[in-house]
Amino acid sequence: MNTVKEQIRLLSICKVTSDEFPYYNFLVTSGITSSQRSSINLFFLVLSELIKGKLTDKHIKVLKELKAESILDEKNEIRYTEVMNTLKKILDVETSGLIEKMFDSMLCQGVKTNIVNHLKTNMVFDQL
Repeated sequence: MNTVKEQIRLLSICKVTSDEFPYYNFLVTSGITSSQRSSINLFFLVLSELIKGKLTDKHIKVLKELKAESILDEKNEIRYTEVMNTLKKILDVETSGLIEKMFDSMLCQGVKTNIVNHLKTNMVFDQL
């Protein structure tokens, strides 16, 4: 089974990339695991609700499971530098370069664009 998985992964990497699916290409070529992808999707789902101002006990539970409860300040507002730190933990990277590539590929493919635009805009203001 591991051989088949590896062959599929290699085939995905060596295929001719399509500009139509930059986010999927990013996931494959960056070696993002299914576990990491699931964590990213879950994290973005919670962020989407938090951006809308909807904070529930279920959201807090998910943030705790992802070890991301530090993204909320004492007023339960999003701390954008902590969002980036959580994504670094999920992707197991020390710098934000891979995350920026992920954001750009998501925007190009039209995946979670509202969340990514919101994060990029507010992270700039958070750092000022």
